Amino acid sequence: MKKLYPFLKTAPLILLAVGLASLFAGCSSVAVTRTVALSGLTPLANADQVTVVEEGKPISQPYQLVGAVTVASTAFQNNPGNQQIPAKGFSYKRMKAVAAAMGADGVIGVHTGVSSNPREATAVRSGLVVKWLAVGEAKRPVEKSFVVAVLPLAEDSKSPSEQKSWNETMASAVIEPLETKGYYVLPSQNITFKGGLEAARDLGDPLLQSLGGADAQLLLETTILGGAQANIIIGASASEQIRTTLMDKATRKEIFQGSGTGAMYLGWLLNMIGDKHKMAAGIGAAVSLNQIKSINEVVPEL
Repeated sequence: MKKLYPFLKTAPLILLAVGLASLFAGCSSVAVTRTVALSGLTPLANADQVTVVEEGKPISQPYQLVGAVTVASTAFQNNPGNQQIPAKGFSYKRMKAVAAAMGADGVIGVHTGVSSNPREATAVRSGLVVKWLAVGEAKRPVEKSFVVAVLPLAEDSKSPSEQKSWNETMASAVIEPLETKGYYVLPSQNITFKGGLEAARDLGDPLLQSLGGADAQLLLETTILGGAQANIIIGASASEQIRTTLMDKATRKEIFQGSGTGAMYLGWLLNMIGDKHKMAAGIGAAVSLNQIKSINEVVPEL
């Protein structure tokens, strides 16, 4: 696997829990889904014509958004390095075949990671499906909003380094629950705006559209509602309650709001430290998105 979400790089306890969940799971599955945001394109006869560009690699050609493709798997390899490696079904061949059937000729921003939910080990690989544009060719408006940019936490009490760490955690934690529902979370974001969605609604069109970049049609705000820490008889826990709100930039309207609580159980009377609350917050953000409506289409086995 090329890359783990930043959230899981700092979450060995969650990796252990995910590993145990995978070990004791009675069955595993691989599912391929697609989100079609631009219909009417002629399918490509040869999927080998589709170019795959991984996250962070430069894109030199102008492109038209077509949709998204996601592969989700609950099957993992045994790995001595204690990383969760998808066992099968994660080949780029399947993603390229889906993109070709959608009439696209590129899959960009491909990223891979593991869910933050220790109860169900799920790995996802997602990419934006695009069509390369000729010089001077205009983009067409998409028919469905599906690309999400995550706003930074509107939290003044944290230091810049703490703020950055929390923002990375929250952005990583929402990828799996959103992308298995057909959305695509932009992985590389450099958003400095901290006003939240209420302030974003009051921005002029150019500034609002610039948040998250031109590809982002939706903005996600994560809000810390409150946390608690408790020493209990069998150990210690850290918990955070999180609210997630999704807004469409085109209409400036809220299309989803949910809340959820995440908890990290640590061990016998251990002291709470910031990372544990951060991981709990990430789980809470993922839980809060469980009820969001799916916009994907399941692709038959290829």
